[in-house]
Amino acid sequence: MIISKSMIDGFSRTYVKENSVVCYAESQTLSGASNKAILILNDSTLHILFLNITLSKVIQHTELSLREIQNSKLKKNSFFLSSVWSFRVNQNKWRFRIMKKIVTLGNMQSEFIKNIVI
Repeated sequence: MIISKSMIDGFSRTYVKENSVVCYAESQTLSGASNKAILILNDSTLHILFLNITLSKVIQHTELSLREIQNSKLKKNSFFLSSVWSFRVNQNKWRFRIMKKIVTLGNMQSEFIKNIVI
């Protein structure tokens, strides 16, 4: 299945608020049920929606308070097509690879990266 803006919007509409930014990411952590994820970030919360292999349904939803996020790091390298965001919440380590540009998503990816609080 192709990653599209309408697919992302369909899965995330329940969690999106007026000031939210959304992106598609690849999870590089063992804390999630899948390596395919939609990240939804607003002023107080990060929602992580883990998708099944065919990108057809959400198999796990995790909600994290931004106040609980520690050691947030964003590795942006101009030579690579992706950024890596890593952080800790309690004893869990989280790491996501975010493609800087996915043509079918417009500017969603870059807007999300700009709004990551470190």
